Amino acid sequence: MWQQHLIILGVLVALALPVFLLDYFLLKPSGDIFLLNLRGMVISFYGIWLAIHIPVSSLALYLSRTDRIYTLHAIAAVAAAGLLVAGFKLHDRIDAAQSRAKREARMAARQGLADTITLEKWWYVPDARKPEAIGAVFVIAHSGRLAASVRGRTARENGGTVYDGEMKPQKRVKAGERIEYRFPLKYYTDADAPDVVFTFRLFRDKQGSAPEDIFKEYAAGAEKRDDGRYFYDMLPTPEKK
Repeated sequence: MWQQHLIILGVLVALALPVFLLDYFLLKPSGDIFLLNLRGMVISFYGIWLAIHIPVSSLALYLSRTDRIYTLHAIAAVAAAGLLVAGFKLHDRIDAAQSRAKREARMAARQGLADTITLEKWWYVPDARKPEAIGAVFVIAHSGRLAASVRGRTARENGGTVYDGEMKPQKRVKAGERIEYRFPLKYYTDADAPDVVFTFRLFRDKQGSAPEDIFKEYAAGAEKRDDGRYFYDMLPTPEKK
């Protein structure tokens, strides 16, 4: 029986070559749009399956001492495929759990960074009808390179941009610095812009004190939250100047 067993295993090992050739030629990228390269998928699956099938079938033959060698290999082949699929699913679950744990740890570490950038107040210049600029006062808790901008949008969900303004040039700030700045506005349309959004980006660079780059957005009606990349906070009511 063991001689037949070794012959069958030798045949299965030899089949790796035609499987490799089929994998290489049938799964090569084709077309000008869909260039997904699937080469290596079949031969990898076959190689892993064979690595499982050899010990499974050998153990089964040792324990059963049956003379129905082909039936034993058929059952072992199915069992090996099942173990392979189960292994893939287990790997996916472990990988998902590790990714989730990393994200939760990162989100917990970011909780103390939510107030790194605080918009104290802002106002229209000269008024809200068609402002020439928007003034703002904001406090930066960490040092770094600050970029800031403001934009006005139409009053609808995902509204279009009516105007925007940007801090130029970007400013190197110290920890705890309080900044007052007027954003000159550039108009793209004559529509009303009741929805105002401030966006702040504090880049750590090499000398900043923040543990990572901090991005924060203030918008009307926004909930105070963190999506892992941006912090969001509610826009204060504009002051009159």
